[in-house]
This record gives sequence, structure tokens and C-alpha cells, in this order.
Amino acid sequence: LDIAFVQKQRIVRAMSKAMKRPSNGSTTSRSVNRSNSNVRMQNAARKLRLRKQLKERSIHILCRSKTRAIFVKIKCNS
Repeated sequence: LDIAFVQKQRIVRAMSKAMKRPSNGSTTSRSVNRSNSNVRMQNAARKLRLRKQLKERSIHILCRSKTRAIFVKIKCNS
């Protein structure tokens, strides 16, 4: 077996590992990603639930900006 080839493989493997790693320098990228996606899912679910509740109270969210400001329109059922 060619030693240079083995070394190259090792470097490639290290590189790919580094690429997969998140930018915060954590080595357990898979678990980090999993927890992130879980949090994201929970946030989405919470948002949906909130929106549903608001709709039931006839409060409509008009627009969400990037700064998380929520503009609310209250519909009067007269």
C-alpha cells in the first residue's frame, strides 16, 4: 500500500470532517444539527399554534418583519 496515498486519504477525511463541522467549532456536528432542527421544529409549531389562537380571537397578523416585529390587525366582528 502506498504511504502517500494513505496520507492523502487521511487528509481528505479530515477535510471532509472539517467541512461538516458547524462554524461554532463543535466536533459533534450531527447532534448539534439534530438539536438545532428540533428547536426549529418546536419554534415553528409554537408559531403555528399562536397564529391559530390569534385567528380564533379574530386578530390577524398582517406582516412579519425580519426584526421579529409583528404588526397586528384586530378585526371587529360587529
